[in-house]
Amino acid sequence: MDNQPTTTDSGNHTSNNPNTGSPTVITASPGGDESRTSAALVAEKKKRRSRPLLVVLLALLIAVLGGVATMAVYTLYFDTSHVKQTSQPSQVIAERGLSASDVISSLQQNMTGTTVPERAPNPPAVKIAGKAFYTQLQAANNLVASRSETVTSAQADVERVNLLKLLKDQGFEEKKIAPDDTEVIYLGELTHKDVVCTLQQTRTLNNSAADHLISVACANMIDYTKLAGVQQPFMTAFGTGGSVSIQQITAIGAPTIVASSTKGYQTAELPLMGYADDGMPASNGSMALFYQTPDQTWHFFKAAQSIVPCSEYNSVDLKKAYSGGRCMAPNNQELKVSL
Repeated sequence: MDNQPTTTDSGNHTSNNPNTGSPTVITASPGGDESRTSAALVAEKKKRRSRPLLVVLLALLIAVLGGVATMAVYTLYFDTSHVKQTSQPSQVIAERGLSASDVISSLQQNMTGTTVPERAPNPPAVKIAGKAFYTQLQAANNLVASRSETVTSAQADVERVNLLKLLKDQGFEEKKIAPDDTEVIYLGELTHKDVVCTLQQTRTLNNSAADHLISVACANMIDYTKLAGVQQPFMTAFGTGGSVSIQQITAIGAPTIVASSTKGYQTAELPLMGYADDGMPASNGSMALFYQTPDQTWHFFKAAQSIVPCSEYNSVDLKKAYSGGRCMAPNNQELKVSL
């Protein structure tokens, strides 16, 4: 048929184009090498054209990943810094523990009454582990933190209950003390492993409409421990002497030590108070008198509430230790101790 393509076995391929009347001849190198070379060149050109685009895409990807990493580090740093800054106060408190000044500051923010000159009670007497006596810091001591306020009688009970709750929320345990004063409405000791406090509410006798006085005094346990160490030599010398057993004796404050006029001797005074099991005073308290001999040993002389009679300075050491001090003669005349 005239329109059928004609093929030959030679190296040339002849085809009839049905749309044209004339054939188109494509000449190929033997084995198709020229065709493969041409295809390779085309592929290489495409590859070369794609390399700049790939480099740009890789650069963009690296930039994006770098930006994400930078933001992650930035966020982590500042978030961590923020956490450290916000957690620092609590960490410091955890490390140093609660303090008496911390407690008073927290209470002061919630005391709605009128602040009055310090009329706070003494903080509780504490028996330090390993000691046979109780130790007490006095309210006037600069180691004691305290706060006093007057509150209307209608609001006083609510104020005291609120303060108690604030203390308990900080981990304090309450011990109510039966007051021996009819003006005292409430007296309680609040104890914590780091701090102890006394909370007291009093009223004006025979005037139910008068303002109430609410006072709180706190001291650090570490200061009790230090004070008990100072008191120990004197309480060792005191032994079981006196009218109250040693287990019920409270040593109040630090001893007052005075050098004697006789070389090698010293005298000391330490207030003592006897307490019953219910926490109430078992005596009116007294001043314990001590003297130290040249061998550095402290000796208990006696518990006194007034000037000691001259007749009681009845040993050589006592006379040397108290030489020149006051004493009372039988006729109530005040004399000086002499050797």
